[in-house]
Amino acid sequence: MKPSPPSKNRPSAEKPTGKIRLAILGTSNSVMRDGYVMSLSQKRGIQVVANASLGSSHAPMLAYRLPDLEAVDFDILILDLCVNEQRAIYRNLYDLALTTDVFTYFLDWCGRKRVTPVVLILPDQLCFGHPSSHPRANEVHDHYVRMCIKNHVPYFDGRRFVKALAKSRDTAPANLFKDIQHLTPETAQLLGKRLGNRIKGLMGKPTARWSIARSHSYQFVPVPQQDTVERKTSIATVRFARMGLNTNLTIACPPRCHVVAVALNMSQTNAALKIAGDHELTKRFDNAYYDPNRSMWLVIWSLISPVPTGIEGVRLSVTASSIASDQEDNDHSRLNILPPSDQEPVVEVSGIIVQTPSRWKLRSRMKHRVINLIGASR
Repeated sequence: MKPSPPSKNRPSAEKPTGKIRLAILGTSNSVMRDGYVMSLSQKRGIQVVANASLGSSHAPMLAYRLPDLEAVDFDILILDLCVNEQRAIYRNLYDLALTTDVFTYFLDWCGRKRVTPVVLILPDQLCFGHPSSHPRANEVHDHYVRMCIKNHVPYFDGRRFVKALAKSRDTAPANLFKDIQHLTPETAQLLGKRLGNRIKGLMGKPTARWSIARSHSYQFVPVPQQDTVERKTSIATVRFARMGLNTNLTIACPPRCHVVAVALNMSQTNAALKIAGDHELTKRFDNAYYDPNRSMWLVIWSLISPVPTGIEGVRLSVTASSIASDQEDNDHSRLNILPPSDQEPVVEVSGIIVQTPSRWKLRSRMKHRVINLIGASR
């Protein structure tokens, strides 16, 4: 049964401050203390009311973070994911078809909540041939631009911004980065100011028109609460199942789903995880940031080969990482380097992200023409 469009008489949320209310879903670039969000939040007429960003994570993280924004009133949702997926693309460890599908889920969510999505497409140094050129350097950037144009979603082209800023300062674009994936604080804050100016131009424009289409949803399924360990940081508390070689864990899932990502504690994980449903996949989750003295580094990493759930759901077990071809790698593992043999294999899992069967949904499309927020309206 196809759903009906929302009532035109639905009351809009009041803005007691008179400001444009922003929420942010992004990468580590969106949580840097001296990054673009700092200058964006200082912009007159703009208020950042929520930041649900999650560093190092891929697109399925939206299924984990969007529920946190359900009860928050805001006008515009900024999405910043490009550089994380670009990092994985460099090692041929990511499928952009997943980004396309999750993006549709994201737009469906924005349409239902009646907020305007804005995509921030940040570059990395390799986009400018530094420290070396790469044949796939602009692949994710270009993919996001195409998705935004197709779906009439406003976007801010960070690559174009960096090129223009570098030209005005008579320097190489690569010099505006503090490392491969992060702009210098000064550059990031200038970007935030420009982004704030452009976002102001969106208000007052027609918001969306509605259509009906079939699409997937994504859902976070946590591990069972028993026998979990609680990890805390200054901003979050998360429960994890701590798994060793002799641990087996079953997670009950909705029927006819596919596991597409795993939420785990990167600082407490140095092994591979077997994910078994209707078939089995072994995924390396060891990484260069394993640090048993650090409480938590929560990430959500995708699977290149999704695993269909079985009758009982999904069964998880741990095995030592291997360079053999029977284990799918991840983009944070060290090339041709395995964890030391004297380290006990361990994985801390918070849950899994599943892709649910497609169904009829409301689809929101912008009424006005696509806006490239770095330049003129198109």
